[in-house]
Amino acid sequence: MTPNSEGKELVITREIHAPRELVFQVWTEAEHLKHWWGPKGFEISVKYLDFREGGFFHYSMQAPDGSQMWGKFVYQEITAPEKIVWINCFSDEAGNFVRSPFSDLIPLEIRNEVTMSDNNPLQRTDQCY
Repeated sequence: MTPNSEGKELVITREIHAPRELVFQVWTEAEHLKHWWGPKGFEISVKYLDFREGGFFHYSMQAPDGSQMWGKFVYQEITAPEKIVWINCFSDEAGNFVRSPFSDLIPLEIRNEVTMSDNNPLQRTDQCY
């Protein structure tokens, strides 16, 4: 993406062979998120999770080389077990939004929307701001 990518969408669709309620649960609980969120090979530590509209998920990511980055979700819309909408960003340890530590080309905020259904694949939409 380029710095002028405002309003662009990326849609990812996945078919997951599990009950929708269980898939929703792994997006909503710290114990699950720390095992699968983030880049492969990184260790995720949850600092805070308040899963509600207006709440947030604040976490650190430790790379295999020992370097550390922080991230944050700010939840905008939650419809259990169908939909989660949040703003995703890099943050500092205090939870303030910051630019990506490795590229100024990554947007400051990315709007994410995950929709889940029993008969259709999970769909995730990301919008850059």
